[in-house]
Amino acid sequence: MIKIKVNHNQNLLDIAVQYTSSAETVFEILKANEGIGLTDDLIAGQELNIPQAAIDQGRILSQENFAGTKRIPASALPAADEAIPLLWDEAGFLGDEEGFL
Repeated sequence: MIKIKVNHNQNLLDIAVQYTSSAETVFEILKANEGIGLTDDLIAGQELNIPQAAIDQGRILSQENFAGTKRIPASALPAADEAIPLLWDEAGFLGDEEGFL
């Protein structure tokens, strides 16, 4: 079992994919973290236990997808005060401050 820290906007499925390459292992992660529910909001910096068996199961894919990169799955919805302002241009195209979506 290893301890990991949750990153900003991560949920349990993101953690499962990042460390085991499979969303199916989310239930093993839940069992290892008593008191946390599948739909609970996680807090950046929160520590979670990841079972070693689940990690070993997906080690190769996880390393190929995330090792040495800054890519981290983080699909939780942002809080209302973190919402990205969307802008419409004169032609009706939707975008954000950096360009069109």
